[in-house]
Amino acid sequence: MCVEILAVADPKLLTRYVADSKAAHQRDAVVLETDARTFGADECYSHARSKKEIPTVVCRKGPLMFQSNGVGFNYIDFEGAEEDTAAFDKIVKERVTPAVFRAITANL
Repeated sequence: MCVEILAVADPKLLTRYVADSKAAHQRDAVVLETDARTFGADECYSHARSKKEIPTVVCRKGPLMFQSNGVGFNYIDFEGAEEDTAAFDKIVKERVTPAVFRAITANL
């Protein structure tokens, strides 16, 4: 999984920036409410072009705003879930992405 740092700034400024970013994505994507506690963050949202696509998760924790920027693995076996299947996508969405984000936010 690739994680991209979008901004580093005063948390008050980032709160506005996250809201603006979310509004901009609502114009051309499906925006999903995301429980920030699951990701160890102060606030989060997700967006995707369709409900079938693995969503990009955008979070803010303190002065840091970051997002998941694609998922790719050289080798991984998720309980028999083959890559490019709904089961694989569900595991990435519900288990892998939150775990990665919690690792990032653990020491912020």
